[in-house]
Amino acid sequence: MSPTQTNWLEMLKAVKRHCSGNQDLIEKIPPFVIGINTLGQMITAIDCLAGQYAMRPGEMTRDKTALRLSLCKITYTNISAAKTYAAYVRNQDLEQKLSITHAELKAIPEEELWTLAQNLYDLVHPLAPKLAVYGLTSGVINCWSLVLAAYTPNLKSPKAAMIQRKNLTICFNQLFKDALRLCNDFLDPLAAQLEKKDPEFSSNYLLHRKVKDLGTGGTRIRGFVKSKNHSALSDESIPMPDASITIVETGIIVKSDEEGNFFFRTVRKGTYTLRAEKDGYYTKTSGKFELKEGETAHVEFVLLPSEILQD
Repeated sequence: MSPTQTNWLEMLKAVKRHCSGNQDLIEKIPPFVIGINTLGQMITAIDCLAGQYAMRPGEMTRDKTALRLSLCKITYTNISAAKTYAAYVRNQDLEQKLSITHAELKAIPEEELWTLAQNLYDLVHPLAPKLAVYGLTSGVINCWSLVLAAYTPNLKSPKAAMIQRKNLTICFNQLFKDALRLCNDFLDPLAAQLEKKDPEFSSNYLLHRKVKDLGTGGTRIRGFVKSKNHSALSDESIPMPDASITIVETGIIVKSDEEGNFFFRTVRKGTYTLRAEKDGYYTKTSGKFELKEGETAHVEFVLLPSEILQD
């Protein structure tokens, strides 16, 4: 996740904790309960995607541990909501099919987990239009589908993992957009209705709704690295992952992520020079720049493959 998304997520969790801790109060406004349940589902989905998003594409093809935990978590959360619906409409057959605990899911052998989770998804997915009021929005259902896709035995090639990562990014961004819209357009007005009845609740709600900078502020350097297309006649450039970026004056090194972004936290004010390098590309050094207290410097690099200049 980006630093901004990390701050958003912590704000959403703070709102959820505050409202859940005042359950007796918000239960007086049934739509508020529905909204908080929906927010909880979205937070679970974001957490699951965040775990996958932090993995490099290669790890998606090898290590199933993190994916297994994500699949168990989101499957249990979603079937629990669907089970509540089944009980409400007195569908005992559906309720029975969805009766599995989180512990039981985690105990299922690896070779059987995907099949079971897929079968549960197939039970719940057709009911999606009826489940929105239980927190199962289209974004949450899509997230479940992506977690299933990441865990499937067919996800073996790096190419498949890269496609999966692209889909994760789209779903990730949509979930954040939906969650923030839920707060702005639905929960905030409902919280305002409680101001006269419980001023303390409304005041604390507004405090939790503020997006706090969780260590991402201060003096810092960020930017991105791109690589030029191998054709010398082309101006096309693409994000470069795993490039090494060094602060020349301090020797501190970071790596660019899958989108080519890099980030230095808590840098002292001063004058700096950055160097970007990767095997097969010519090293590039930035010009000197001054970094003042509390500012963020943005630096961009475009690295050329060595064969371009050799030709």
